[in-house]
This record gives sequence, structure tokens and C-alpha cells, in this order.
Amino acid sequence: MKCKLRLALFLLATTLFSCQSDANKSSKKVELRADGNGSCETFWMNYAPDKEEKIKLLIELLEKNKDFSGENQRFLKSLLADLERNPNADELLLTIDKTIYPIFQLDKDKTGIKGIISQDEVDGRWEEFAKEHQILKGNFAYQSIDSIGKMVYFPEEFSELFNDNPPKFNYYAIRRKGTSKLTNLCYLGDDCLSYFHYDISLSLKEKEDSLLFGSKFSLDLEFGSFPQIDKAFKTQYSENCMDCPTNYPDQKTFAKLKGIEGIYFVYADDFPINTKLAKPSRSIVLQKENGSVITIWTSEIDLSGCGCL
Repeated sequence: MKCKLRLALFLLATTLFSCQSDANKSSKKVELRADGNGSCETFWMNYAPDKEEKIKLLIELLEKNKDFSGENQRFLKSLLADLERNPNADELLLTIDKTIYPIFQLDKDKTGIKGIISQDEVDGRWEEFAKEHQILKGNFAYQSIDSIGKMVYFPEEFSELFNDNPPKFNYYAIRRKGTSKLTNLCYLGDDCLSYFHYDISLSLKEKEDSLLFGSKFSLDLEFGSFPQIDKAFKTQYSENCMDCPTNYPDQKTFAKLKGIEGIYFVYADDFPINTKLAKPSRSIVLQKENGSVITIWTSEIDLSGCGCL
């Protein structure tokens, strides 16, 4: 589908090498130049390091903290395993089976887990890498979705997937954590934005929370803001390095991983429903000894449509 090709081109553009390639088909080009906040090359190395760099940083962190143990350690090792996993059909995971996944509320009463389709070029054609895609691709309704911009529900596949016993998961909000369970599986296909969506069961009180992440791990977090990290997002950012809108400098910390220094959980959003930010996001970042903040994991929702240009 056209929208998936455009989305794939945009995803390719948001890498370190996009500053030097023509993956973005627009006439604009980003120069690697220095300004008051540093070079674009440095910015991209912090904002979107390549997979090998993230793997290296996590291995070094775990090696440095050999005595680190418990659920938090298992979480970091699982995050490392996700990075090392090859994007092929045999090793695909459902969104909810991954180490961590984003929770967004993009519409009223529509808070849920978002699963973004990964894409890559294989033998000259674009292949979609998502377990949900593999499960639904035989469904005629799913095959027929083409830029309709509305969520389509797949209750039968959801029921079969979990044998009528959907799993519980841990969620993390700005000030606390809790548990919930899945209630349905949906898919939204649009010209510029496509994703899988898991409805989740929430009480009235939980609906008032600002939910950010979900995970199979019950993490031990220290909730709070960490101004030195928030400041780094602003000082490391240079708008001259971007063709499309980003809310990278608007990211805020809300928690850190207990028992190990340097791992922070951050978000950019406008609650209760995002109406201001072009690209709300959820991220895990690592602060290096030199003070720079590196994005280890991130999930963004591009609401600007810039990726389609």
C-alpha cells in the first residue's frame, strides 16, 4: 500500500544516516553543520543511535553493574535481547511480548497499547515485520484496509490468539504503576499513520492517570523528575538538523530505574489527550559519563503527516 511505502521511507529517514542520504524524497537536505548546540551528527548520534551502538552501551552498562540483580536486571537483559533479535518472521514478537511498549491516548476514551509496524527492504520489495500483521494478513477485512483512517476490530483473532484468556500486563503512569489486561485487538490504516492497537481494561480512576508504558516486567522505579536530563534534551537539540517536526526537546523524565545509575524513562505528550505536540513519544534514555543523553529505546506517533511528503 502507498501509505506503508511512505511510512517506511520516513522511518528510514529518522536514522543517523538520513542526514547524508536521499531516503527522504523531499527536496530538502540536512547539512552536518555546527551551531550553538553542536553538530547535527552529534544530535543524531544521541537522538537515533544505530542498533549496534545501543547494544554496545547496554552490554557495557550490564558489565559495569555485575552485582545488579532482580527484575530490573532482567528487564535490561530483555531489552538487549530485543535489540539483538533479527527482524524476520521466525523471531517476531507480538507487541505485548516485547520488553516494553508504548501506551497512548489519541482519542477520548481510547487509551491503549500501540504496535508500530517495522519495515525493511528484502530482495527489492518492502516487507512488514509485525507479528500482528502475520496473524491478520489472511483476514479479508484486514487485506481490504486502505487509508480509511478508522480503527477496525478483530475480536475473533484476538480471542483465538489468547484462548479467551487475555494476559495481564504492568502499566506505568507518571506517578505510579499498576496492572491491567487486554480486551481487544484493532488496526488503524491511514495515508500517513498506521498502527495496531490493543484496547485495555481500565477503572475510572485509572482512566484519569497519564499512562505511558506497558511491560511484562514489574519494574522497581524511582518516580520523579530529573532536571539535568530534561535540560539535556534542550541543549542537545538543534532544529536546523530536522526536516520534520519533533518533540525531542519537550521530553520530560518521570522515573529512573532503581539499582543502576543512568537509565531514565521519559515522555513527550499533552495530557489528557494530545492536542499540541506533532510527535508524542515514549523513550528510555541512558546518561553517559560525559553527560550526554542517548536514546536507547523510543516509540513515536507522527501526527504531523510530514513523513508522507
